[in-house]
Amino acid sequence: MPTPKVTEFDPDSGTIPTDWIGASALEISEVDGSVVLVAPSNNQTVSLQGVTLDMLRANSIHAQDATARTELTSLTAMDHDSGHGSHEHMYVTIGYDSPASVIEGFKPNKGDVIEIDSGVTASDFEIFGESGDALGRTARVSVTRDGIATQTILKGVSLEDLTIANFSADNQDVLNEIVGVLGQDISAPATGGYGLTYNSDRSNPPDVTGATKGDAHFSRRPQRRGHSRL
Repeated sequence: MPTPKVTEFDPDSGTIPTDWIGASALEISEVDGSVVLVAPSNNQTVSLQGVTLDMLRANSIHAQDATARTELTSLTAMDHDSGHGSHEHMYVTIGYDSPASVIEGFKPNKGDVIEIDSGVTASDFEIFGESGDALGRTARVSVTRDGIATQTILKGVSLEDLTIANFSADNQDVLNEIVGVLGQDISAPATGGYGLTYNSDRSNPPDVTGATKGDAHFSRRPQRRGHSRL
């Protein structure tokens, strides 16, 4: 089977979702000046034509699996900034055991990510913005345990600076909370793509299924310019 080739992938704005594929099941390499992603167990291969590894940004590949995120971070740890310095990718994990902290240097537009531990429930989770003389403008993530709230404060960052791409959350209710506060859709593909919208009860709609031919069933998935999925 020929390798699917993505010819219009923009590493500055495009995103490749790899879903729940773990690091042990995902191979990323550069072949003849193009990044090649292989998931052998799924018999899937995608080639990003004309895109090299050093062109990828920290948010070029979005992985749900923690091991895959770690491997991808090692490949895209430094975000090149066109001669204006570099930014080391920041990945902040927040859970019930996380201490209160003030984080400086978090760059939403550079692909920095806040991961909410899967054990945190929506009833114990809150995200909000606040400003004051001590820290200035801040975005805050609060997790409550046994009636005690612990805050992680992003100094110099407002809610308006954040997008859903800056968060990783396995708990759907927590993800709904983040989406509601930010006022954004879960998916924001490039021009010509299709966004993921919510039902009135804030749940995700099911996949659109195509027609049935005989005993064969298939689903229609729209093609997204600048996006590829493994």
